[in-house]
Amino acid sequence: MNNRATEKQYDHVSSIMDLVSFRKFGNAFRKNIDSFFKAEYNTAAVGGWVSASFPWSEVASYIVGDQSYSMNTKQYKNFCKHLGIKPQQ
Repeated sequence: MNNRATEKQYDHVSSIMDLVSFRKFGNAFRKNIDSFFKAEYNTAAVGGWVSASFPWSEVASYIVGDQSYSMNTKQYKNFCKHLGIKPQQ
């Protein structure tokens, strides 16, 4: 089923960000969860000043940490599989 991911799964995605390189995380996130997970789309949305003040990796950590994205269980499982990490229930 493609139900909305659980809070635990969102938290797991956030913790994965600390386990793998930002490049690897970003590629898996773009491929499996949100194809617009790129600096050019998100720094302007947060406010153009962000791109001058923070590196994209820091802005991305806020997006992931604040759960400012939508994810279903299938996307979550594919994301984990892409990174070779066991998904949470």
